[in-house]
Amino acid sequence: MYKFIAIALSALTLTACHATSAEDELLASPETEELKAWTRQLKADDPDSARLLVRECGLAGAFGSADSKLETMRCMHRKYDEGARAGVARKAL
Repeated sequence: MYKFIAIALSALTLTACHATSAEDELLASPETEELKAWTRQLKADDPDSARLLVRECGLAGAFGSADSKLETMRCMHRKYDEGARAGVARKAL
């Protein structure tokens, strides 16, 4: 029984390390770096719009994983390109 628990814990540890490594690679990808730079610039130039986009896209990154953070930044960039800005009236659909 103890042997099974030890093997299970070892497998879990290896899986967690592999997931962390994959997330680190995703966070270091060229796309992620470009989106991070864009987000920093938006926060500096137009913090109100940055906050608006975080509110609109926040659920995309609700789980806090690297993939969900990337999805949030993609959503923010897409909505910004579509014209989402603080202080600008949204067109009725």
